Amino acid sequence: MVNAALILRSAFLNPLPPQRSLGFVEDNPINDASDDKLNYALYASELALKLNQSSFKNSFAVGITGEWGTGKTSFINLVKSILDDSKFIKIDFNAWDSHSPKAIIKDFFTTLTSSLSKYHSDISTLLLNYSETLIKSYDPIISSLLSPISNDLKSKSIFEQRTNIEKAIPKIPKRIVICIDELDRLDKKELIEVIKLIRSTANFPNVIFIVSYDRNYLIEAIRKLNKQNSESFLEKIFQIEITLPYFGISSLQELMYGKLRSLIEPESHEEIKKVIWDQIFFRPPHYAGHIATIRDVTRLINSLVFHFDLLKNEVSLHDLFYLEILRVKYPSVYELLGRMHDTFLHQTDGLDINQAFILKTVSPSDIVIFKHIKNNCSGLSIKKNQIEKIESLLRLLFSDKQFAEENRLAIKYPSNFFKYFAYRLLPNHLSEAEFETARKGDQETFNSFIEKSVKGDLHAALTRRLKQIQKFDSKVDFERIINGIFFLAQQEVVSKSWSSNSVGYDAPYLAYKLSNSYHSLDRLYEGNQEEANTFIVNKFKEAKPPFLNEAEAIRGMLAIMVDDEYIIAKTQLTEILLGYLRDYLKSVDQVDRNAWFLYQNCEVKIFIKDSSRNYIPQSSMVTGSSDAIISFISEKNLHGFLNSLILLNQRDPEYSENQHFAVWDIVVKIFGSWEEFYQFLITFNSQNIDYVTEFLVFYNKCKDAGFGTYIPFEFEHFKK
Repeated sequence: MVNAALILRSAFLNPLPPQRSLGFVEDNPINDASDDKLNYALYASELALKLNQSSFKNSFAVGITGEWGTGKTSFINLVKSILDDSKFIKIDFNAWDSHSPKAIIKDFFTTLTSSLSKYHSDISTLLLNYSETLIKSYDPIISSLLSPISNDLKSKSIFEQRTNIEKAIPKIPKRIVICIDELDRLDKKELIEVIKLIRSTANFPNVIFIVSYDRNYLIEAIRKLNKQNSESFLEKIFQIEITLPYFGISSLQELMYGKLRSLIEPESHEEIKKVIWDQIFFRPPHYAGHIATIRDVTRLINSLVFHFDLLKNEVSLHDLFYLEILRVKYPSVYELLGRMHDTFLHQTDGLDINQAFILKTVSPSDIVIFKHIKNNCSGLSIKKNQIEKIESLLRLLFSDKQFAEENRLAIKYPSNFFKYFAYRLLPNHLSEAEFETARKGDQETFNSFIEKSVKGDLHAALTRRLKQIQKFDSKVDFERIINGIFFLAQQEVVSKSWSSNSVGYDAPYLAYKLSNSYHSLDRLYEGNQEEANTFIVNKFKEAKPPFLNEAEAIRGMLAIMVDDEYIIAKTQLTEILLGYLRDYLKSVDQVDRNAWFLYQNCEVKIFIKDSSRNYIPQSSMVTGSSDAIISFISEKNLHGFLNSLILLNQRDPEYSENQHFAVWDIVVKIFGSWEEFYQFLITFNSQNIDYVTEFLVFYNKCKDAGFGTYIPFEFEHFKK
């Protein structure tokens, strides 16, 4: 077993080189105007100015309201930074550091004493004695919240102590600002105790409270204790409530874009820009309803950067961005999607690169996952008003838009889907980063990558990736890819899921790449069609026996070729097909499966333009292909040819003594008609060849029964 200490030592002695200066974005409030990204400084300056110009007999309480993450702490920090130190004593009281309502009283006055002691010789004693008396008389029943002065203060001792403090504080040459941040972090009993401090027990002259909170949470806490007049009571506590100014999605966009640029490598900056500024005219971006606060931005960026580091160049940044919104904002739905994708997603039909996951439906208006979320809101911790937002995210990620090369790494394609949840390449996944690196290398580098991929059982993934290429950067890139496709086609594979022992071609995709559609080859070869034609023709002429993959590819190309879309002529391709058949027949002594395959690939469909300029498909055998077969069987292998024409009725019981046979109608393609084939046999029968004589008897019986009908027959010279 490897020593774990050695592994750790190695990791620290040989660390990976840092790729960026920052790891995560901190969720820290700003402290001065130089860091203000949301234009709060002007608003904070105005509040500080008004406080500076005002004087109060009693304490004055300012409420700063906003939801979590909207920057309330930053706003308070800006106000404090603007208030003149020569005129204000600034005190921060963190009520959530205390552990009980009694502790809040003690901690508050301890904090106040510490900050004021140097300004007045007796203030420390006065405040501490006052707080001890309050704690001793502490009443947890808050029934008197609505009275101007708490019951605690009706005690003569407490009243006298408070009066002494009220006389002492005005002698301090500065006004006192007490900042209590994030009141909504307290439980409801603790929160009420802080309200009592502001409203009554610490309602001293020259004291300004600046308190931040979520207004809805605060009202709900008060309502628990007093179901009526909760909002009116809040108005008695705070002389002014300030709702933080609306900063809009554009401010958050600027913030996100700047943070992501600093955390992600420069080569991804253009993609970041497209994702963040993804909007049409004056419409907000798709994520506007999900990202509403600075805290939302921070949490999303940290999650996105962490996972993008694990998957960079292997996934679509756009899709990862929106999937991370789902994961950060609605984690239960994210887990549901990854764990039960078969339940909620359906794979479309069609060619493999166009196959995609789309949202499964019961009916056009009834989407399975949406119905599940609506029926299980509570268990998924989803609020009713979030359902529509979640639906918009899922529709965006699993749209039914057709495949585009620039979107090849989208989550909706089955070959990509699981990477987004595993955060790594799975064993059957081809690395996009490695593919692109190899593609940018020379031909030898690219071919080596192909060999390595095939050995790693990634030939299917590599074939799919090559199909996805629709555009080429240059003539060099075009020729490297085409050379690679021809090289890959010849690679031998050992795979239970692969029907052939070589990779082969996918003819329609190869045909598309070799076409001059929209003058693509003209641009790559700068109008030199002869050079482009020579390259394409030579690729097919370089083929080696048995020519099966190349023949199938050419036949597939001919089936979709029209005159004005290809540089290579149809006649050139048919000549190459005929050459494959002739060359192979020269190398063998009998008509085997490969020979039949090559011959059948000589039956091609060609599009002919009619008088109305419409393309009409016509099927025919390549001229000379039938002559090549007839010549071969006449000279080399008549017996083997005739034997291959005997078809066994597959419905007969296996090893039955009464088996039925028919003649394969391919002879009509080869000879033109049954009669021409018969005349061919008669020629050989004059040589008194036994097996020909037997076959003629069989032939005549088939003719009498009607070609295509299986008949019983006992062969002596042919295998059954």
